[in-house]
Amino acid sequence: MYNTIRKIHLYTGLIILLFLMMYFVTGYVMIHRPTFGGQSATTTTLVKLHRVHGYGDGFVRNAYVLFNDLASFSCILFALSGVYLWWKTAKNKLWGIACLAISCAYGIGMIAYLTFAR
Repeated sequence: MYNTIRKIHLYTGLIILLFLMMYFVTGYVMIHRPTFGGQSATTTTLVKLHRVHGYGDGFVRNAYVLFNDLASFSCILFALSGVYLWWKTAKNKLWGIACLAISCAYGIGMIAYLTFAR
């Protein structure tokens, strides 16, 4: 079981890395658009990819949104498998429990803030 969870953790981390690199590249081009030729077709396409939300408008867009959904699911699996691996290998769990509690509280606080703040 431990080795299976470890492989899941590894592969979901790789998926997240690909997503973050893609998001970095499109965001960098969006911020530094004049450096990349202003309104060229490539920069326009990358900016559109950076701002895509929802399925529709063809195969490429649907594949891109599916990849985003896969990366989001991978983030959840990565976190859960990381907690499991930490729990199985850590000798002293006090600092890990403190960090886990603080990060969960922060996440819940941010969700509440983004939901209810106007």
